[in-house]
Order: sequence, then C-alpha cells, then structure tokens
Amino acid sequence: MQGMLQRLSTRARFALVATVLVGFYGGGAFALTGAGQGGDSALAAPICSDDGSGTLTQTCFDTTTGTVTTVSDTTTTKTDVTTTTTITDTTTTKTTGTDTGASAISIGDASVKEGDSGTVDVVFPLTRVGGIGGKTGVQYTTGDGTAVAPGDYTGVSGFVTFFPGEDTKEIRVPVAGDTLVEGDEVLKVTLSGPVKPSRLARESATGTIIDDDKQGDLSCRASVLRALGLEPLVANKPDLPCRDDARELASVNQTIGPLGVFGSLHASVLRATTDATPDDPAARRHDGDGGSARATVAALDLTVLGVHVQANALRGDASLTCVKGTAQFAGSSTITGLKVNGVPVGTENPVTIPLGSLGGIYIGRVQTGTDRVITRALEVDLPVLGQNIAIGEAIADLHGGPCS
Repeated sequence: MQGMLQRLSTRARFALVATVLVGFYGGGAFALTGAGQGGDSALAAPICSDDGSGTLTQTCFDTTTGTVTTVSDTTTTKTDVTTTTTITDTTTTKTTGTDTGASAISIGDASVKEGDSGTVDVVFPLTRVGGIGGKTGVQYTTGDGTAVAPGDYTGVSGFVTFFPGEDTKEIRVPVAGDTLVEGDEVLKVTLSGPVKPSRLARESATGTIIDDDKQGDLSCRASVLRALGLEPLVANKPDLPCRDDARELASVNQTIGPLGVFGSLHASVLRATTDATPDDPAARRHDGDGGSARATVAALDLTVLGVHVQANALRGDASLTCVKGTAQFAGSSTITGLKVNGVPVGTENPVTIPLGSLGGIYIGRVQTGTDRVITRALEVDLPVLGQNIAIGEAIADLHGGPCS
C-alpha cells in the first residue's frame, strides 16, 4: 500500500486519502466537493459527505490540516442529498397604472356664459406637478351651489387619467342655457381618491355660470329743440336702447303759437349726440358701462310773451354710469353770453324767470330721479297755454336693472 501511494502524483494521493477518510468517517454515501484545479496543488476547500440519516449531517475532511469535523443541523429535515438554494429578488417591482413620483394634482376655478338655449360646457382645468413620468389618476364629482342640477347644469362624476408625461387635463360640466334673469350662479367640482403616491394639492373648485340674460337696459336721447310737438334734430330718437348717434342741423326758425302770437325762436348750428358704452344693445352691462346724451346750440334768439332771451352758446348733458351694480346719474348745462331783455344774467346756478300766471322760463334745469336724469339748458313752460319749449334737452334713463 505504501509503495502504491509513493507512485501516485501529489493530486491523486490527496484525492485517494480524502476518499478513504470520508468513506471511513462518513459511514454512508459521500461526494467529493472542492477538488483543486491547479494540477498538483493542494485542495482549496474541505471534502464533505452526508451520513444518509435524514438529518442534515455532514462529515468533512480538511485536506489542508488533516482534521475531520462533523456538522449537524437538527432543526432542518433533509429530504434529498442535494441542497436547494432559494434566491429572493429584492428589486422593487413597478405596478402598472401607478405614478412613479409623488405628483400633486390640482383643480382650478372656471366660468362660462350660459347662453339662451342648449348647453355649453364649463371647463375646469386639472394640473399635475412633480413626478409626471408614471400613470396616475383621480376621481371627481360635481355638487350644487346656487346652481342646482339638473335645471342649471348636468351633474357628472368619473375618473381622470394622467398618462406618463401628461401634466394637464380637464373636466367638462354641461350648463343649460335659458332666458331667465336669475343672476350669476355657482357649482362645485370636488376631487378625491388620487392614485398613490399622487396627492391632492387643491381638491375643489368653483364654476361660475354667468347670467348673460339682460335684466334691463339703458336709454339715451338728445333733442336740440322741442316745441309745439316738433323736434327738428334728435339723436337716438327711439331712446331705448341707448345707441351711438350724431346729428347736426345748420339752423332752425320757429314761431310759437298761432301766427307767432306767443313769440318766435331762431337757433343756429344745432348738434345732437348720444353715446353707449359698449355700443351693443344685447350686451350685459358691467362697471364703467353706461350711456350719455348731449345737445348744443351755437347761438339762440328767443322771444316769448314779450320776454327776449339771447345766448351765444348753449349745451345740455345727461349721463348714466354703472358703478358696483348700481346706476349713477349726472346732468349739467352750460350757457354763455346769456341776456334777458338785453340784461346779462349769470348762470352759475339755475335761473328762473317768472312769466306771471302763465308759467316761467327756466335756465340750467336738471331733474334727477331714481331711474333717470333730464337736463334742459333752457325751458319755457306755459302750462296754462299747454305749451312747453325745451332747448338743449339731454336724457339718460334706466329700464329695469341693467347694472345689477
């Protein structure tokens, strides 16, 4: 035996000794593991075998030190000589349909004019900021405010999906058109249940249904001369609604009463203008909108019941302006070179010239009420004779509540 070992190579001797020892100490089937790969070099790992008892027991011979060890695990039942290793992949798995970043979803307010019929959508904008590389989504539902479904709008609910790379979406709510004067109305849209890890940055928004049905109108009118049922020069003669208009006349010569028994009137360069802001009769009025009227005469010579009135220039103004939902009226007149029976008369304040029991002459007369303003630069009122003469008349008035 010793001679045979001497003839074996170093590698073969190690293998043979290991085989004999393992077989001797193991008492059962065995396997060689860890044989060297470098020719006659020493083996790099212990050689182990199983004792076949069913308990995970191994007898190992260390080819480097020449020692034999037995390792036994009494808690693990062996079912086969082959050891099975389970490798757990700890790599995070992406679930399709979720956002890869913590994006924040918001909804913005919206408004729309309702129209007179059919439906129009009020469009709420949705935005996503942060991680937009993944797919996410959010639920939504509408709710009543002063607007009530289904009469004012159609209630809707659903789910909005953001696909990878998308950062804007929209929610559309149908609004019913009508011709009712009801004021602006509001509804709500609320978000909920964002797909995690997305979150809600702003979860509710207000939609305003703008009532574009007119609640009334403005009117304006300018008349340079009105006497004996005649008006030779009028801007916006229909009065309602107020519109842009401009008229001009070189001169007017008018007798007062049959054959001029009450007097006469001569005027030159007459102008009448009206102005509407905006100049759209169908438009709903807002702050700053309104109407105005102006009537001017370059020169006037009037005789009535023996009273002689002269003026170099005469003008009457009237206006209406919407301010914070209410109408504000203004009226004024300007007269220069005024003389009565040849005597100069100041016009800093309204002037009244009595005509006895027949009436009077009124200069710079402005009448303001709750719904109108009327300016007459000069007015001759003869109620006993059933006569009224107005020169430089400007009117602005209100019909309903167009400013509200």
